[in-house]
Amino acid sequence: MPYSIDTSGLVDGRRRYYPPSVFQGLWEDIEDLIQAGGLFASDEVLHDLVRQDDDVHAWAATQPALFLPLDDDIQVATTEVMTVFNEWVPVDRSRNVADPFVVAVARVRQCPVVSGEKWSNSPYPSRVAIPNVCQHFGLRHMTFLEMIQDLRWTYGR
Repeated sequence: MPYSIDTSGLVDGRRRYYPPSVFQGLWEDIEDLIQAGGLFASDEVLHDLVRQDDDVHAWAATQPALFLPLDDDIQVATTEVMTVFNEWVPVDRSRNVADPFVVAVARVRQCPVVSGEKWSNSPYPSRVAIPNVCQHFGLRHMTFLEMIQDLRWTYGR
């Protein structure tokens, strides 16, 4: 099954919880998954990572097969997402820039979204989170660990 991954999913996986210095085999499997077309992200995720300019961005830049260009289908799906959640991305684009594209990719590819975001109970439309949007569109949302479990990958002795 393919997966659409958000910036927070990559940061959680590579920096916060499963650094390659400890989980080298996991990251070899992630790279194989990318090459097989099983893990992808919108180009907007790469733009988000550029702003962080860290080891996650450096690694991501070596994975061109991970990033999908904004083709017509993704642009249409993004427009549909933003029509429903029109306050999600602020006009100044100060946050959540990639999020609608990540959800759009999942809609087009009919796959789960992987992110580190938690459900938002905020009454403010601008504070919606990826899990809320996924639920609205009938998409499965999961964390990086849940993706590993979904793939049935195991590591250890």
